[in-house]
Amino acid sequence: MVEDAKRRQEHRGWLVELTSLPTATGRERHVIEWIRRWVDQRTDAEPNIEIVTDDAGNMLIQRPQSVSRSADLGTGPILFTGHLDHPAFVIDEVGDGGKTAKARFLGGVREPYFINGRVTAHSMSEMSEMSEMTDGDAAPVSGTIVSHVEPDPPGRLFRVCEIEFDEPAPWLTAGDIAVWDLPETSIGDDGLVRARVCDDLAAVCAALCAFDSLGDLESPPD
Repeated sequence: MVEDAKRRQEHRGWLVELTSLPTATGRERHVIEWIRRWVDQRTDAEPNIEIVTDDAGNMLIQRPQSVSRSADLGTGPILFTGHLDHPAFVIDEVGDGGKTAKARFLGGVREPYFINGRVTAHSMSEMSEMSEMTDGDAAPVSGTIVSHVEPDPPGRLFRVCEIEFDEPAPWLTAGDIAVWDLPETSIGDDGLVRARVCDDLAAVCAALCAFDSLGDLESPPD
């Protein structure tokens, strides 16, 4: 068994990393890449782990031996589930050389939060697509919501917002995302987690932690 304090520290580290990632509905690339790295880093110690991805993009992490064992026993798997997105803004139009943008907010957040709300934009481009830029060139940029339009009909989730950034972001393009400008994840002495994306990346982390702990067993269940 892995020493409890060491494992707890490692699991807390995963939680901080995952809940600090920018993500939005249909724009979960940063989280997907983190999960794939997580699996790749485990293969030296536990080579028989695989990711199965279906046509809809769902990712299933499993141990093939456990799957075979449960099939032989006639039992099914127990699934620990979590979605990879979070209420956020998807950029539709960019103006003034990256100084302004129009974005849809995908999610359910009450109207008062959009009044002069602060957001931070992040690139969703592959690094190969930005080969002429440095990390600093594509650094996240913060801005303010200067207008927002109530969905029509009311009750729909796609609120349209105009964002004015503190400084131009020439890398900004349609398909990039913006998230609420909130502090990075922290875990207090009281154990309370404060994060921008608890829903649902904290559950994703909990699933990975459970999968990790089950790996200690001689015959991990499916």
